[in-house]
Amino acid sequence: MGRPGTVPDNPQPANTATTKRIETMNATTPTPAGCVAKAEIITCGIVLTKYLGPTNSRGSRVKATSGSGKTATVSWDSELDAHHNHAAAATSLVWKVLGIPADSIQLIGGTLPTDDGYAFAVLRK
Repeated sequence: MGRPGTVPDNPQPANTATTKRIETMNATTPTPAGCVAKAEIITCGIVLTKYLGPTNSRGSRVKATSGSGKTATVSWDSELDAHHNHAAAATSLVWKVLGIPADSIQLIGGTLPTDDGYAFAVLRK
């Protein structure tokens, strides 16, 4: 499980009722301009990401984990800010697991309250 206040390496999937609701519901998401965008929440639902610091043999990376425990790890891109590096890892996971390209999804999320990672809801455009 890890130390208190950290994101677990393998988060447990949500309960069955929540998972079924996430797989089938349509999300209505308000945009900053007051418009409303509708999108279908993709089966993998929520993606958690975590920064992995550099080691002697590898540079900094971001690891994305789905509720089912599938993972994808991407190298840190110094041209991007933290949010976009974490979003890139989440997008990579969606491509790896579901084969859905980045231009077909929308990520909505931000930092976790513990400031040790990000959480994203994955929406199909």
